[in-house]
Amino acid sequence: MVEGKRPRTFVVLVEDVPGVLDRVASLFRRRAYNIESLSVGHTDREGVSHVTVVIDADDRVAALVEANLYKVAAVLGQLELQHFGFGFDVLGIGLGPRGASFWIAQPT
Repeated sequence: MVEGKRPRTFVVLVEDVPGVLDRVASLFRRRAYNIESLSVGHTDREGVSHVTVVIDADDRVAALVEANLYKVAAVLGQLELQHFGFGFDVLGIGLGPRGASFWIAQPT
């Protein structure tokens, strides 16, 4: 790992439409950020999926990624999880009238 870089996990709520994964992944590809892990799944809300992306990045790059994720048309909300040396059993993601909400339960 390069000095100042650490794993960064971004959880992104997206519209469940064709091509959205390509648009999110292209954001990382265009800037030459190496994706360490990528996961996509459905949420409990019809028409909404979540994309989880892990990259090694310093604070400056993480801030740029966060700002640029909101520029992707199909992104409804996003959150960067903090790594404290433990995993997560459950990551809750909700989408309500005021936008996206996220919560973590049962740290292991």
